[in-house]
Amino acid sequence: MSGHIMTTAEVAKILTSENNRQIWFKVQDSQLMKYILYKGFIGIDGISLTVGEVTPTRFCVHLIPETLERTTLGKKNLAHASTLKSIHKLRQW
Repeated sequence: MSGHIMTTAEVAKILTSENNRQIWFKVQDSQLMKYILYKGFIGIDGISLTVGEVTPTRFCVHLIPETLERTTLGKKNLAHASTLKSIHKLRQW
């Protein structure tokens, strides 16, 4: 993944179930939330992910065990900082 870092975000909430971990991020600059779209793509610490949910100040991603094992996201705790990159992808219908 390449591109420019858009901003940073802090881990605000972590929900864990048997086969999934949901991590909520609070974006440092809330004005940038308009670029984070539900089911859109975002780069977190260089890892391309799909946005699971969006609120006016936060968003989350859903992580499966494979992603948690192969990336640093499985080691994130509350208040950990991450870099964000917006990934724009056009869909052809």
